[in-house]
Amino acid sequence: MLIWIGFQHLVEAMPQKFKAVLKAKGELEWYNGFCPDKRPFFCYFNYNLKLVTANMTWEDALIYCRDKFFDLASASEKYQLEILQDNSQASTTEAVWTGLHFLAGEWHWVSKSFRHIPYQEEPYRCGALNIMTNQWENRDCEEKLHFLCY
Repeated sequence: MLIWIGFQHLVEAMPQKFKAVLKAKGELEWYNGFCPDKRPFFCYFNYNLKLVTANMTWEDALIYCRDKFFDLASASEKYQLEILQDNSQASTTEAVWTGLHFLAGEWHWVSKSFRHIPYQEEPYRCGALNIMTNQWENRDCEEKLHFLCY
């Protein structure tokens, strides 16, 4: 079975109407595929973060990220948490907003349910990452902080 992987012009001489495909059964091999061919494919999401240094409430940060990027940053995997921590260090606010919020009795990421870190619900319902301690905090959603978008 061949699947699209989205590389273009692996070789200068390759015509523009061809893209790379990968043979998925047996040994992995590269092939040139004709673009109009219909094949299975997989999507890959590159987790690039942008620290926005404008001070905004959690909701305004959410709207801004969705308008200018994709969403407020989430960290459902350990490597994503490390990326959040690294990217938040340039902030001049004590903490940065993330896509973490308390809804219906549980903490959730705006992109996915969150259950990995024990976290109290009170007194606030918006989640931020403290840049000094690298700890999650529940903060007043009306507080104005820097934030991370992806």
